[in-house]
Parts: sequence; C-alpha cells; structure tokens
Amino acid sequence: MSDRNGTADRNGTAEVLAAVDWEPRAAAHRRRAGALLSATRPGRPGGAHPVWDFLFTYYGVRPGQLLCWHPGYGVVLAGDRARRRYLSRTGYTGHPDGVTVAAAHLAKRAGTVRFIAELLAATATRPAQLNCFGMHEWAMVYRSTEVRHGVVPLRLGAAGTDTVVESPMFTPLRCTHFDAFRFFTDAAVPRNNAQLTRESQLGSEQPGCVHANMDLFKWALKLGPLVSSELLLDCFELAGAARELDMRASPYDLTGYGFSPVKVEEPAGRAEYARRQSEVAHRAAALRRELLVRCHILVRADRGVNRRGTPVRQPAGYP
Repeated sequence: MSDRNGTADRNGTAEVLAAVDWEPRAAAHRRRAGALLSATRPGRPGGAHPVWDFLFTYYGVRPGQLLCWHPGYGVVLAGDRARRRYLSRTGYTGHPDGVTVAAAHLAKRAGTVRFIAELLAATATRPAQLNCFGMHEWAMVYRSTEVRHGVVPLRLGAAGTDTVVESPMFTPLRCTHFDAFRFFTDAAVPRNNAQLTRESQLGSEQPGCVHANMDLFKWALKLGPLVSSELLLDCFELAGAARELDMRASPYDLTGYGFSPVKVEEPAGRAEYARRQSEVAHRAAALRRELLVRCHILVRADRGVNRRGTPVRQPAGYP
C-alpha cells in the first residue's frame, strides 16, 4: 500500500520521490493506460460503441485524463520537471522539494472522502447477492417502444423481452443498485422487490452487484489526485470486465460487436452469469478494501493538518 498510495512513514514526514523514481512510474502508467484505452476509447472509426462508451460518458471522464499519473496525497514529486508538469493541475501546490497534492485540496474534498468511505464500508459488510442475473438492463426497456442503445436490436424482440421480465424466474426483480433502478421503465419499477431511493443507497448496496463494483471506478475518479493512478487503473480495468458482463447478459444483440450473449433467460446462461458475477465480486472486494483503507488514511490526514496547512502523514497501513 505504501508504494501505490503514498502512505506515511512513521515519523509523519512526507515521502519525497526523486525524478529517477517517479518518472519511470509515470511512464509505466501511461503505457498501461494507453493499452487499456486502445480497446475502449470512444470516437473510434465506426461511431459510438454500445459497450465501452458508457465507461466514459456515464462516469464523465475523458480518455486523456487516465493517461496522467498521480502518486496520491502525501507524496512530493521532486524536481523542476514535476513543477512544470503538475503545478497547473487541479489540487497541486508547490513544495520546497517539488510539488505535491495540497492539504487545502484534501480539506475541500473531505466530505466526499467521508461519504465514499461510509458507502464502501456499508457495502462490504453485506453478503454478496448473486441472483439478480443482470435483469436491470431488461427492466430499462420493459414495455417500452424505445431502446437505450440506438440501432442495437433486442435479441428476443420487444415482446420476447417483456415475457422474460414477467417470467416467474425473475418475479420479483432483485435490483439493489439505485443508479440502475432509476432507469427502469415506469412499468418495471413496481416489479422490483424494493423501491430504491438515493436516501436508501447506504442501506441497499451489496458487494455482488455488478454496478456497485463497476462504480469503484467512479469513486476512484472522485478521489482524484488524492489516490494513486495505479489504483484508478485497477478500478477502470475491473469496470471494463463488469461492463462486458453487464451487456453480454442484457437483452441486446451485440454479436456484431464481438460479444456473445449470456442468455440469462436459460438455466445455463443464469449459471454462467452467477459464476462470472462472483469472479467480478471477488476482484472488487480487494479493490474496495484498498479504497477504503485509503479513505481512512485521508480522513485521518485531514484531521491532522496543522495550522500552516501542512499535511501530517499517518503510519503506513492505517487504520
């Protein structure tokens, strides 16, 4: 954790990375980000992509944002090149040895950090539910004349899609994620076993949910330069795997884009979905723990900022 996230030494002093140390990490990050973006970058020839564009449009991130490496709060990047590269970026400030994320930026984002920590902790305490079978995407087009992905057709047609949603296997629907539920059609809303709200989010999210696990990328983004970019890319990579499963299990025919369907309307498809959902959840659990530890470090650091606005570093591995 200390290398990835810039956690403190035991004397409460900042970690200073010389150019010979941080520049190779920044270059390695850019190579990794470039490789991930090469398959998911929007605006490629052929127009919009119904699977990958979501990672950028829904989460409001430009591909270029992922190319810039950030070491995380409490790390000083030494040298003039660091000053030239980072001082103009949001959250950074000068330091006698170079440049670092400002304590004032952490203070400004402290409320967000605390909310994310609370949500991650609440989610992690619950058992994973693996019986929703990705039906939220079906509920978004249930008894509707509109589809959400333009020219992409429904595999079973509108009537066949409605029949699946209404089958005993999926009655009631078992969505636990408000940000999926809020896109249900009006006809689908009462079919869910819980009427989710933003206010109930802390009490409903659970670690088996594909969307909750995809959202780890959102939380890493919101934490911005306060967390390392290595962790951000780990979350982005997981979001890609979750999004692929999400759309392969959807009612859309994506074979033209190279995605074979996970036919959740059939027993074999449901078994495959639950297996793959469990794999995503297992990967997400480790990243959720890492994000949560980092949030706790940031909360503690914000409380320990001295009167001059200098960050007081916390012991590695806190809490």
